[in-house]
Amino acid sequence: MQHKVALRRPPKAAGAGARGGVYVAAMNALEPKSNGLAKLHYGDGEFAVMTPGRYVVCAVSGRQIPLEVLRYWDADVQEAYAGPAEALAAWRARHGS
Repeated sequence: MQHKVALRRPPKAAGAGARGGVYVAAMNALEPKSNGLAKLHYGDGEFAVMTPGRYVVCAVSGRQIPLEVLRYWDADVQEAYAGPAEALAAWRARHGS
């Protein structure tokens, strides 16, 4: 079963707890929650949650990446990266640069 993830802005709140400009991933509240590894399908600029979870693993460093901060992936090879350095390292490894 495929779970679509909607990226939306949280409502602006007054005070120190406001998170203006930060995107959060929202899943169906009725779905069972998982605290473990998520399985995703990476697309261009978005991803679909195939198996619910809280994190994915970086293909280069092996670090856990919480879904809330996941920003770097390669849709062609279906890999997630912890940051721009890991994404560049993977690209260089594939392209011989």
